[in-house]
This record gives sequence, C-alpha cells and structure tokens, in this order.
Amino acid sequence: VIITDTLAAPLTLLSATVDGGVCGNAGIIITCTLPTLPANSAAHVLIDVQPPAHPAQVHNEVVVFAANPEAYLWDNAGSLDNAICPCTDLSLNVTDAPATPYLGDILTFTVSVVNTSTEIATNVYVTNTIPAVSTLITYTTSQGACSYVGTGVACFWGALLPGSSAQLDVAVLPGQTGQMLNTAAVDSYEIDYTPPDNALTNAARVRPAADLVVHERANPGLAVQGSPFTYTVLLSNEGPNNSRFITMTTLLPPTFSFAPALNAEARLNLHLDDPSGAMTFRDSSSYGDDLTCVTQASCPYAGNEGRYGTALNFYGDDYMVGPTGEGLNPGAELTLSLWVKTSSASADRKFLGKGQQGYGYVLGHYQNKLYGQVWDSVGTLYSFQAGNLPANTWLHVALTWKTGGDLVGYINGNEVARVPVGNYPIASTPFAFTVGRAPWSGNTFVGGMDEIMLFRRALSGNEIEALADGVYVSDCRDDDQSGSVVCHLNALAPGQIVASNLHIIPGQLGLFTYTTGATQRTYDRDLTDNATTVRTLVADEADIDLIMDLTYHMIDGSGGTNRVWLLLDGTFVDNDAETGTWETQPDPGRMILQYAPGYKCDAFSTGTFILPGPYLQGVRTCQDGSGIFGLWHGDFITAFQ
Repeated sequence: VIITDTLAAPLTLLSATVDGGVCGNAGIIITCTLPTLPANSAAHVLIDVQPPAHPAQVHNEVVVFAANPEAYLWDNAGSLDNAICPCTDLSLNVTDAPATPYLGDILTFTVSVVNTSTEIATNVYVTNTIPAVSTLITYTTSQGACSYVGTGVACFWGALLPGSSAQLDVAVLPGQTGQMLNTAAVDSYEIDYTPPDNALTNAARVRPAADLVVHERANPGLAVQGSPFTYTVLLSNEGPNNSRFITMTTLLPPTFSFAPALNAEARLNLHLDDPSGAMTFRDSSSYGDDLTCVTQASCPYAGNEGRYGTALNFYGDDYMVGPTGEGLNPGAELTLSLWVKTSSASADRKFLGKGQQGYGYVLGHYQNKLYGQVWDSVGTLYSFQAGNLPANTWLHVALTWKTGGDLVGYINGNEVARVPVGNYPIASTPFAFTVGRAPWSGNTFVGGMDEIMLFRRALSGNEIEALADGVYVSDCRDDDQSGSVVCHLNALAPGQIVASNLHIIPGQLGLFTYTTGATQRTYDRDLTDNATTVRTLVADEADIDLIMDLTYHMIDGSGGTNRVWLLLDGTFVDNDAETGTWETQPDPGRMILQYAPGYKCDAFSTGTFILPGPYLQGVRTCQDGSGIFGLWHGDFITAFQ
C-alpha cells in the first residue's frame, strides 16, 4: 500500500510516520509504504510541518493505492484547505455627534476598534475617509500616531491586546446640507476571523441652519442727557430650523452706560433651553441655582419647541427640584412668572412651588382656572382661582404677593384675581423648590413649561405685562472688557421673534451712532441682515420745545409715522435720529420742516395749524428731483405754546 501526500509550497516538512510502515519524501512529495493492510483495518499517517512566518492559505492533497487491483477507486484521494496564520478578530464601529448636526456645526466621527479574540493583534492600521464636501478640523487618537493623507486620516496603532480597544476621533466642518458619508476600515498583520466587520460607512444628515434677522428696532432717536431710555432690538429666526446659542452684541458709545433690565433682578431664571436628555436645567440668574432630576426616568423631556426657544414637556410622572435654602423663601414679597401649555386645565395640578400644605407657596390650575395658594408665617391661607386657561395654547401666568398688600394673579399680562393679604410674610420652609408637581408630592403637571422666573419683589402690572410680551427673554450683561452690552439666547425656533431691551443712560450731549449684531454658534444662511446701526441725539431736556407725531402718505405708496422732537435752536430730530430745521410763520399760521439733504428724499413739509387741536396738516414734497409728493398730518404730544 502506497500513500502519497503533496504538501503546499510554504510548508516545511518536519517528520512523517505511518503505522506498520515507512515514510520518505522527495521535496514536497511525501511517500509512505505499508507491506499489507488487512481487511477491515486502518493505518494512520502523521505528518508534522512547519507553517510559514506569514499568513497563507495552504492546499494539501493525498492519494492511496495498492499493488493488487481495486473495485472502487473514487474514494482513494482527498484534499484539505487551511488558513495559516496568527489569527485575530477585530471589530470596528463608527458613530457621529451631535445627533442632529446643523450646517456650521462641527461634526465629530468616532471610530472604535475592539479586539474580540484571545490573540494579540499587531501592526493595527486604521483609515478614516472623511466626507467629500467637508473640511478637516482636527483628529485625536487614543494610541499610536495618525496623519492626514489627503482624503482622510490614517493611524498606526501598533498592538491591540485581547479584549482591548482603541479610538479615533475625527472632527470635520460640513460644507453642505444633506447626507455626509464617512468610511472607516481596520487591518492588522494577522488574518481576521470575520473580515466583514472590519469596515463601515457612517451616514450623518446635516440640516440647514437657521437664518437670524435683526429686522426691526425701536429707538427713541432723541434722549435726554442723564435720563434712561430704552433701545429695543427685535430678532427673528427665519428658519428653517432652530437657531443655536445666540449672542447679540451692542457696542455703546463710551459716554453711554447700561442699566441692567428687569431679568437681572430675578432670583431664579430658567430659560429651559437645555438639550434633549438633560437632567440639569441651568439657572441663568447670577445665583446659578440649577434645578435637577432625581433620576432620568423622573425627568421631564427637554428640547421640545417652546414659547421661546425650546421648553420642557411633563407627562404626569416627572418633576425637578432646586434649592432648599432661604434664597427662594421670599418673605415679604414674591413674584412667580412662567409660560405654560397644559394638555388639560380641569384637574388640580401644580406648576411649581416651595413648602408643604400649611406653609409656603404654590401655583397651578384647577377647573380650567389659574390656581394660586400662599400661606403666611402664622399658617393663614390666601388663594385665588380665576381666569381661563385653554388647553394646548402657550399662556403666560404669574402670581405676585406683597405683605400688607395683595395676592394678585395674571394671565397673559392681564390681572385676573386680587386678594388682600395680612401683615405676616410668606412662611419660610426648608423644602426644595419643585417644578412639575406640588412640592409635597402629587398634583403632577401634564404639558409644557418655558421661561420660569422668580423675584423676591412684587412686580407691578406693567412689569408683568412686559414679561408676558417677552421683553426680558434674553439675558443682557455689561461686558466690562469690551465696553459692549452682550445678550444671550440659547435657542430661537423658526418664526419666533424676541425683543431685547437695553436700558441706556446717555452721559454726554451730541449725536451718537452704535451698532447691534447677532451671531449664533453655527452657520447662518445670510449674514447681511444680522446687524443694525442706529443713531441717537442726546439733548438737554430744557432744549426741547415740542414733541410731535408726524404721519405722511406719498403718491408712490410710501408713508409712515415719525416722532419728531422740535428743539429751541430751530432744528429737529426724528425717531431715526435724522435731523433737519423747522420754523413757524404767524400769518397764516404755518410750520415748515426741512430734512437735511440725503434723507427721506430731502423732504420739505409745509403745514397749516388747524384749530381746535391744534394739529397740523399740509403738503410734503420731495426735493431730490423725483417729483414725489404727498400729504402729512402732525399731532402734538406736548402742548403747543
């Protein structure tokens, strides 16, 4: 019996033996001979070989035959294929962040590789091909060294021990919206048991960015030296998506000073623009009393569309808590202010409060009405249940308390309840300030909440109305280093408009120019409408002769209303700080106003006094060669002498 085995070329023969016979070789051909092989018996051939020092695929063939004839030859040959390696099993995964990137956001791809085998992987090499329409910002690796290779990043990690992992972070700036494809692959010296998980393409969808527009501003045009005036900037988001971390900066003249607005007085100020999944909700007041959730399961859902920016949604099993100390124990005076969007206001549910039944304060709804309760320091309960709270509508609600005065309730800036109170302050409590349910547990809220504020003062009706109008949604601070007033907003939903009110005190006479610009922490589709420049004439109060509202209509369809300040020196300024001259003529009683050249078509207005009033009406003519004219009407705001 002769057995012939043909070795693959990369193998080196070490030994060959056969039961009851002898073996020899001629190169890669091994021949083993048996004198006889009895019926129904077997012989074993053992061939030991040395594999190569590199991975290889080997093919082995064997044939057996005897000297005497055989009836069946089909089973006299066989073959076997084997992989020669040190083998390992590397597994690759790719993730991206943020979860919802907008154009202008830095997009980070994280490539993670794990050695899931029991063998060490050596010469581990990772490549990451970045999206074609993107710019590489930076890359970091947990081990080894990386370099930029033109289309992406390549890293040599060296060895990866069994069970260990390594990570590559690649940050890029997308150059367009839509799908961004990022491809990563890993290889090593060893053969991998499962090659399909050694490469992966990740797809991240980049959304269009928001377009901020400073589209309107209210400016008095004239200010009195040493007296505060309010400069208002209206900022809108023209979409298509939420804006991101807005900063508005106003560079004031050196002689102007900034007077902090009402929101700077807040003891607690929660914009609730925190990201989805948040368990801590930032207090933007100077006290920094952030609110937190006990567990993720009991946390309201952040990142939903709110009244301004984003808001929290409550589902009846979630709440958050804040400080327990004296800071939110108001004592003699209190104001609670917030926006709510309730799914149903019929049940007794609480928005927020501090204390226990019998002392403290709480605000909520019951029987579709606003429901406020306050206990004073001797346990006397003062409460109201008033107004109308329709479901699924954003409503501004507020409560004020003044010891020795009144407990007052407001809906959308309108007073709905007033209850006289005694001379004892609100009871002090050691319990946590709670949002989303009654502070004593139960009465949980269902719906949305936004812009929660607490003051240790009873705000006036006008101040509550300003809060309801969204006047103080943005946080404005005086930046001592730059000489600017900086206002911050975390987010603005598409179509939303926010007013930022700057209370300014001018310190010097003259005509001053200043600019407000808005930026966001991402790409803006159109930067041409992100700034506005205004002028203000600062005068002495004694120099103002008359104040008049001038309304005009021109034949080309243009028109509008300007407030005009007439000064004793024969000049005037309007609410755009545009200037001109004025005079009166006694016979007949007329007033003539001439804008300075280059503005409002060099408008020349002649009006006749009409009695009783008095008021003015007359003709307005453009003197810029256009030939446009129209009518104007002037109403005196101060008495005409």
